[in-house]
Amino acid sequence: MTKAEFSVAIPNRLKNSSSYVLLGASMIPPRDDIDGCGCIRCRGIDPAILGRSTAGDLRWSIDLLQKRLSVPVTAMIFVVMLAALELVLAPFEPTVGWVDTPIHNLIGSVLLGVLLRGYVSTVVASELTDQQMTRRETVAFAIRRLLPLSATLLGMMIIGMIAFALSLMIVSLLVFDAGVLGPSVFEGVTPILLFGPVVTVVFYKFWLAPDIAVVGRAGPVTALRISWTTTTSQWLRVVSLLVSFIATVAVPDILSGALAATNAEFVLGAPGSETLVSGFRWLTASVWYSVGTQIYVRSILGGSGIS
Repeated sequence: MTKAEFSVAIPNRLKNSSSYVLLGASMIPPRDDIDGCGCIRCRGIDPAILGRSTAGDLRWSIDLLQKRLSVPVTAMIFVVMLAALELVLAPFEPTVGWVDTPIHNLIGSVLLGVLLRGYVSTVVASELTDQQMTRRETVAFAIRRLLPLSATLLGMMIIGMIAFALSLMIVSLLVFDAGVLGPSVFEGVTPILLFGPVVTVVFYKFWLAPDIAVVGRAGPVTALRISWTTTTSQWLRVVSLLVSFIATVAVPDILSGALAATNAEFVLGAPGSETLVSGFRWLTASVWYSVGTQIYVRSILGGSGIS
C-alpha cells in the first residue's frame, strides 16, 4: 500500500487523532507533501503563529514550560541523572576519543541534543496543531523519530568536520605551497578563532534540521536540505536564535569569571551549584529548541491560506 492509499484508507476522525500520528503521519509536513487543501485551518495549525515575532515565540515557549510541565521535569531528570553519573565516574575519570572528553559530558550531549530536543519538538508541534497527544503518545512519537534525528545530527557533525578539513587544507596551501600568506598568519591565533567561523556557518545553516527531522518526519538528507533553504529565508530569526542560545549557555561561564575576578568564586563551590547551573542551561535550551521548531513551522506556512 502506497502512502497515498494508506492516507485514504484512514478515516478522517482517526487522521485528526494523535493515534494517526503514531501510525506514521507527519505532524507538520511541508506543503508539497500534502494531498488536497493545505491551508492552515485544514491542517489544524494555530494561525496565531503567523503573526508572532521572535519575542512572541520566546514568550510562547516560556509559557509552554508552565503549560506542559513534562518538558521542564524531563530536563531536570536528565540533569539529576548526569549529576549522579558524574559522582559515580569522577574517581575513574574515563574519557572518550581524541578530544579527551569525560564520558558523562558525552552522555549529556546525547541527552540534550537528541532526547530532549526530540521531545521538545514533538510537544511544540502538538501544541501548535489540533493533534492533542498524551504524554505517553508524545514520548512514543519522539522515540520513533530518534533514529532519523540522530542521523541528522551525525550528518551535521560530518559536514562540519568536512568544512573544517577543507578550510584547513586551503589555508595550508595558501601558506606553505602558494606562499600567498606567511606562516605568521598563525601567530597568536587559536584554531577555534581561525577555523571556527567556517564550522559556525555550517551549524547555522543546518540548525533547524533536527527539528525538521522530528516535526516534518523527514529523513536526514531532506531535513538538512530544508534547513539550508529555511535559514536563507528566515535568516534574521535563526541568527537571533543562535546568538541567544549561545549567550544563555555561556552565562554561567561569564558569571564564573566575574566571581573569580571579585574573589567570590567560593559561591561556585556551594552544594548543588553545579546542578543549578546545569538546570539553567537545559531549561533555556528547551526554550530555544521550542523557538526553532516554531521558525520551521512558520516557514512552511508561507503562502498558505487561513481558510
